[in-house]
Amino acid sequence: MFYANKSDKNKNVKAVINIVESIDLNDPGFKNYDEYSFVEKHLIDPKIVDKNISLMDFGSPVHWIGKSSPPALSFYGLHDTVVPLSQKKILDSVLKKILSIMNLMNSMEIIFHGKKKATQNF
Repeated sequence: MFYANKSDKNKNVKAVINIVESIDLNDPGFKNYDEYSFVEKHLIDPKIVDKNISLMDFGSPVHWIGKSSPPALSFYGLHDTVVPLSQKKILDSVLKKILSIMNLMNSMEIIFHGKKKATQNF
């Protein structure tokens, strides 16, 4: 998602499918994870970042989503120990606000081992 929204200047990316992506590195829910300190120190090379933007903003795809962004399909786990479900909520909020996304589905059922665990309304 970062490449499609920040680096793809020619708009060659037509759609993004991602599985459990860190969408906003400033999310307090994400900062509580053990691996966050490593991400904070090693994910982004400060030499490539403009002085007017923080490293975490630069590395967060949510800050690069705009009206010309390609459509995205994202999968998040309910019990993920690396990327919290709050990342999905942030992405949903940004997409609805900036892109005025029309969802093709009214709801999605999350099924594990044949048993319904949750329903997500869009």
